[in-house]
Amino acid sequence: MAKSPKLPKPPVPANVDLRDFYFMPLNIIELFNSETWGKANGWESRACINLWCHAWHQVPAGSLPDDDYLLAKWADVAGPGDGTGTTWDKVRLVALRGFKKYSDGRLYHEKLCVKVLEAWARKEEESAKREYDRKRKKKWRAGKDVKDQTSGDAGHAGDGNGTERGPDGDGTRTSALREGEGQGQGEGEGIESPIRSRARQSLRDAKAGPSARSSRGRNGGVDYSKPANRKARWHQKILAEAKATMTDPEFRLFTMGMLSDDPKALAKAEQLDKQMKAAAARGGAQ
Repeated sequence: MAKSPKLPKPPVPANVDLRDFYFMPLNIIELFNSETWGKANGWESRACINLWCHAWHQVPAGSLPDDDYLLAKWADVAGPGDGTGTTWDKVRLVALRGFKKYSDGRLYHEKLCVKVLEAWARKEEESAKREYDRKRKKKWRAGKDVKDQTSGDAGHAGDGNGTERGPDGDGTRTSALREGEGQGQGEGEGIESPIRSRARQSLRDAKAGPSARSSRGRNGGVDYSKPANRKARWHQKILAEAKATMTDPEFRLFTMGMLSDDPKALAKAEQLDKQMKAAAARGGAQ
């Protein structure tokens, strides 16, 4: 007995769910120029559109169950009583053009799956961005709570606002805590952003003249022998390699994952690091 051919793996991951995407992209020029649309009659074209729309909101998206009863119902073709004699059996061949069966037993439309994966990448990117913002706000609030608590503990020596009182109680000296707050207004409560820090350095260089800029060297005064700076340099190399080897949606998703310490993104970064080291080793051998 001959074995049935092994079916390929589905082109879309099993967890891809676009049921919250109420709009499905449709390339009208590509549709009108397609062989399917050219061969389809009125009922067949109706069945095609209906099945594509149902496939968009299936899980996994872009697929349909291999069930003729459901497909006939979703295609919404007329029955024999309408005078045309149109049935699912008559439109099935054209309505399912482009759909192929895969190893999970479902039917997938190859071109529709391309649109599905593009939409899923945007959804994952937005999800990673929201997760990054959530963690950033949580970290900021935790730091603010600690500072407020420190400020409250220091109130016994001052007026509760971070101002130390002198011997006569007139509050003539300002504490280091208050100074830190003043420097951090609009910059994350005392933590200066790297962009603003570089802007401040550029302003100091402009005032000091060319000699100050040249004295800092090619790294802009950054000491890459320090562990924290070595890690920053490593991140720069990884992002440059990712930008050169990934599509724009993949790179944006990878960047957001790195910022939020996503395990998948970190694993991908390690993989890119190994690739760069292997390439460098091959170059050195030559």
